[in-house]
Amino acid sequence: MEITNEKIREQINLIYTRFDAVLNPYAKRKSSIPNSLYEDIGWDSEDYDAVDKLVREVYEPKDFKEKLSEVDKMLNRLEASGMNIRSDDVIYNHCPAIIKMCIYYMSYISYRKDINSDLKKILLEPLELPSDILIMWNLSPQYDFLSQYCEHYYEVRVPETRCKCTNRKKYVLDRKHYELLYKLMPKHWQCTTKSKDSPEVLFQEKIKIVKQLIAELKSSNKKIIYPPIIRKIIYVLIYDNYAQHFGKTAKEILEELNLRKNLLTKWNSTPEQDWIYDSYSSADNPIQYMGKKIYPYNFMVRNIVYNLPYIKNADGSKVPPIHTFIDVFGGSGNVTYTLPPLPYHVERIYNDKDLYVSNFFYVIHTYPEEYKAKLSHLVEFVQTADTEELSALGRGSFKKKEIADRMEYKVLIARGIYKKCDYFGNVIRHSKTPLNKEEMLRGALAFTYQYSFGRNYGSSVSGIKTTNDIQNFIKNIPKWKHMTDIFKEVDCRCDDALEIVNSYINDDKVLFYLDSPYIATTQYKETYPAQKKKEKNDDKNEISLGDFTKMRDALKQCKGRWIFSCRPKATTRTPTGEASYYDPKQAEQIYQLLKQYEGTGKYVVYLATKGMRDELELWGSGISEIMIVNFKPAIPDIEIARHLNITNTNLLKSLKSEYRVLEYSPFLKLVEKSLVG
Repeated sequence: MEITNEKIREQINLIYTRFDAVLNPYAKRKSSIPNSLYEDIGWDSEDYDAVDKLVREVYEPKDFKEKLSEVDKMLNRLEASGMNIRSDDVIYNHCPAIIKMCIYYMSYISYRKDINSDLKKILLEPLELPSDILIMWNLSPQYDFLSQYCEHYYEVRVPETRCKCTNRKKYVLDRKHYELLYKLMPKHWQCTTKSKDSPEVLFQEKIKIVKQLIAELKSSNKKIIYPPIIRKIIYVLIYDNYAQHFGKTAKEILEELNLRKNLLTKWNSTPEQDWIYDSYSSADNPIQYMGKKIYPYNFMVRNIVYNLPYIKNADGSKVPPIHTFIDVFGGSGNVTYTLPPLPYHVERIYNDKDLYVSNFFYVIHTYPEEYKAKLSHLVEFVQTADTEELSALGRGSFKKKEIADRMEYKVLIARGIYKKCDYFGNVIRHSKTPLNKEEMLRGALAFTYQYSFGRNYGSSVSGIKTTNDIQNFIKNIPKWKHMTDIFKEVDCRCDDALEIVNSYINDDKVLFYLDSPYIATTQYKETYPAQKKKEKNDDKNEISLGDFTKMRDALKQCKGRWIFSCRPKATTRTPTGEASYYDPKQAEQIYQLLKQYEGTGKYVVYLATKGMRDELELWGSGISEIMIVNFKPAIPDIEIARHLNITNTNLLKSLKSEYRVLEYSPFLKLVEKSLVG
């Protein structure tokens, strides 16, 4: 009998949705639970509330026995209402679907805790249910867990772009295959300092397991077309060999597995090349610049770019997806700086409208040797400078005389040099005539010194407080010199952002990265480059929505690819910087900006909390930055990001972090609630 009460019907639908989300965190397919839920079992709304509570609370069970007691109460309530639920006829043939879901759910999470769980002892006997009930219901929670967990693990670790699985024949692995896979996976996590065995020993154990798995597959089908998960396993095995420097070649590993040496070529799989790219890590960018893109987000960009799929021509040949990468709002150059060489030639362009900033990058690209030579002279000058003029400038940098009196003389001199550099930087910024070579070099040196000291994510004279700060500047000189190696192949420009986008607007092989100053912000000295005239009502140095509209219109016409960084939150600090608060004006402007990209942006990429629903992340304080893209991106592997993390940021230290991709339309609906309510 179908339930007619709409409230209960909605409750049941919601419960099923939660069951499906909880029971299938590792697979896109539906669970094996029947969905015929509209069966009148005499429950009222409170009964369904109890089931709903069970699902939500058992998701991370603190006490399995306590939750088991709740299921037992459900069965007892049914018996009290007149349904002999534990009788063979009812339990085997007429058991309500929602009860089956509860039993299946408890079975599933017990296997999640321990794959060797004895369900008869810990679940079925306490509930007074037949030991064969799951078989009779045609449910297999152990197989479901094994398959879903293993498939998910490799799906996340190996994106489709890294292991092309084009085989048409669907080969279904059975339980014994997944049991081997499950044995294999913990070995990967044991490669830590806590393990009693060395990483090399554990790696050989993994090879043995994979070898056994392949032998099992060959014994059942000699002409096997290896399913995607097997290809990914072999990819991960070879990838980890290079990542942990075990010294084997891909061919040697394939030989140990009794596989053909050309298998990777046939599969179009390149684990060694992928590792070289992933492990690329230049020295930390020394520039203390406002808006400097931190490592987790830099990693997002480089991963998305690297995993762009090749373009297939009509004749079957493949060509690289892009030939030009443009960092439109280059700033500190951190994105360009950390972008490794791609497996195909790509012209890289750095651009920033701020002449003082772009001049530095132009100099290290055009005059690297002269710059490095003069940098050595700068270090010598900082160590030996001793003039009353510099001392006086240093004293004047303090608001209170008594603080200046307590400072060491070298600190006063160092701050005086900073003030000189700051003055020269402003001269360059507002220069009406082209700079000559000597002025360019002097400007680059001034920039180097000034942006070696920072506070609150930007250059500041307050970053010079002790002689240790001066010594840190000297220690970082090799990093500044290293930048000349990075930017020697980069075209460095000082163009209007909108103009540079429009000049490449018809190029379908270009990729723009746009990390402009955020809307409704006042921290930036320079306004949005596209802005020609400020409106009367604009706050000082605030970037207007109209400026972003012009850029959106250009990107809408763009034939190539683009990545646009922005923030989905409307919080700002109090004037004293002590706390954050919700800013309704800022919220409205951010929402209007995001609304503009409806239909233009296709997906959103962001760093989120593992297990946290998107709406909670967006409504809370989890997501501080997003990247809007006009193409389908690959999801970055956060484990690689953690391994390479050179800044030790808290965003990656937490094991609860993960990268996500969300279609733009549902994202906009979620963020609308957080910004405008």
